[in-house]
Amino acid sequence: MTNWPRSVLRAPLLRGLDARGQDELMACGDLRPLAAGDTLYERGGKGDSLYIVAEGRLSLTGKRRHEGGELALREAGPGDSLGEEASIGATWRAHARAE
Repeated sequence: MTNWPRSVLRAPLLRGLDARGQDELMACGDLRPLAAGDTLYERGGKGDSLYIVAEGRLSLTGKRRHEGGELALREAGPGDSLGEEASIGATWRAHARAE
């Protein structure tokens, strides 16, 4: 089994996992490499995954209701989680792109 980057396993969301929990997570999860400009997910897409940044940066953009144009919401770097908003609804509410 491939060891995951420490930035993932030390993320606040996963920091408390013991060795068994880490092994189980690595067995069922994926590492997904992205190049600059690649889209991780798009606003309105069906959200069924949680992501933790291993390295690099992602920008999240979105729209306010009834307004046009993209707004910068936040950036995510190593150890930051994103996509969790989909766990409370059926779709992602932001667009996540690799920087």
